Amino acid sequence: TVNNTENNNIKYTKLQDVSGLFYDCEKISELYTEVETGIQYICDPMLFDKCPELTNCSSIFRAMPGIPSTANIHPQMFSKQNKVTNVSYLFRCTNVTGAVSPLLFANSINTITTATQMFAFSKVNSIGPNFLNGGGRNTKLKNIYGIFYACSSLEGTAPEFWNGAKFTAMGGGDSNGYLGALFNCKKLTNYTIAQNADASGAWVA
Repeated sequence: TVNNTENNNIKYTKLQDVSGLFYDCEKISELYTEVETGIQYICDPMLFDKCPELTNCSSIFRAMPGIPSTANIHPQMFSKQNKVTNVSYLFRCTNVTGAVSPLLFANSINTITTATQMFAFSKVNSIGPNFLNGGGRNTKLKNIYGIFYACSSLEGTAPEFWNGAKFTAMGGGDSNGYLGALFNCKKLTNYTIAQNADASGAWVA
């Protein structure tokens, strides 16, 4: 189980890059269970609380074949971060499941620039229309190539990544940055709109 350090007096203020932290760790096979709810999470939700300077969080939980398929993402896992720029491949893990809170990166929505394949091939089932824009406007996000690629369990309404009024840095549909963002997420209520917005051919498997 991945837990937080017990020393509450330490802050890792120089730690900026934790990319690939648990990438392809086959031996990690236990989840963090929240006592109050019994919900199982991929790690202790306070794991990164003492790392306020994080910028690169790419591939942290990528390809972890040993964890059970009940690995939820805690909604406050990155609530202490406001400088993150790269979340590519962060949860690209087939065993990650459940809903993704729009609060996950609420304090970094205007610092994140790259979210390539952030949840690709996972079993996440809900994200909500305000993910990565907070119900307002995201001014930095440029690349979401395959962010939810092949997430066939995803339901509800996806964020309007193709809407330049909500995601201004992508200009209302960057053919490269948007490529395959919601490929095969056929349960989404706005799947057809998302599909039509991707004119780059990414919808061909």
